[in-house]
Amino acid sequence: MSLETKTTLTKETLDTLQDLIQVNLDSQLGLKDAADSVNDPVVEELFRSVLSERCHFADELKMYVEWNDECACDEQSWSGKVHKLWMDIRAKINSGDAYVILIEAERGEDHKITSNQRMKMR
Repeated sequence: MSLETKTTLTKETLDTLQDLIQVNLDSQLGLKDAADSVNDPVVEELFRSVLSERCHFADELKMYVEWNDECACDEQSWSGKVHKLWMDIRAKINSGDAYVILIEAERGEDHKITSNQRMKMR
């Protein structure tokens, strides 16, 4: 087992970083959409706060990938796009109800986590 530094990461580590970047990108776009759709200013601020964290996390992870002469992931996943569309539909049907949007945002976050865990088990 060789020692990894921030500029000598293995392919496996870089793949994991790319997965984490993807999760954060999906979260960013979903949280932005949720913040724009919700009718409750307190919940909107919560979404924007978590969105800011996710932006910071993705940027930090991208640095490690780029230090290893790789291109960091910069697009939302297909499943993230589908979930965003579903959140848009739910928000419109329920007129921006904070409870419904919170449930959908949490469901999206849970799905990203469990999908990522399943990928690692393969």
